[in-house]
Amino acid sequence: METKQIREAKTGVAMAAFAETRIADFTHTPARPVDAKHAATLAKADAAIAGLGGRQAIQLAGEFGQKTREKHGDRDEVDMMLKKINRTVASVAEETGNPGLMDRFRMPHGSGDTEAAAKLESFATALTELGLFDELAAHNLEVTEEGLKDLADELRAGGGEQALARGRQAGATASIPELLTTLRECRKTWDAIYQNTYGHAPELLAAWRSASHIGYGAVPSAVPAGTP
Repeated sequence: METKQIREAKTGVAMAAFAETRIADFTHTPARPVDAKHAATLAKADAAIAGLGGRQAIQLAGEFGQKTREKHGDRDEVDMMLKKINRTVASVAEETGNPGLMDRFRMPHGSGDTEAAAKLESFATALTELGLFDELAAHNLEVTEEGLKDLADELRAGGGEQALARGRQAGATASIPELLTTLRECRKTWDAIYQNTYGHAPELLAAWRSASHIGYGAVPSAVPAGTP
């Protein structure tokens, strides 16, 4: 979804959440016409929200960008660690007159995350097999095989989460405009109902306006209790 659409969808979630808190106000005995209208509008909104991916997915909308930033952070950390290990082992090789040490600590040639993660794991294994962790510590680079492999796993996991977020984002694209139109219709219906019902309760109207403001998108932290 585009940024504006995300805001509208989140506002739809907020409106539905507000409506749920007011169900008791629209459960009369005997039943009144407004009871059925309020319930039907909530069902209609819930169906649209489900079509957009569900409340949780909508609240997490925009996560693709967040996952991308997180993934970039993981990749930067992996790249930095590879460079530190490469540079430090080069120093050890020079000091010990053993240039062959560098054979297992060459920087990766490609730019893929999978290759970077695999290279970091190979560095970790080589450091263990060659007994170089103490030498790295002497150069103020204190790492462990487990820690390096965990970092590689984090980079891989970040890639998987980003792909999942991308898939969720793309899944509902075709019907987004129609579903958002439905939420706008629900907003108009609820607005009329609440304006007519809560004229005596300005605090409830204020809570409704907050929830229903397109682009505001946040569920009120506390909804005042009240009976029409």
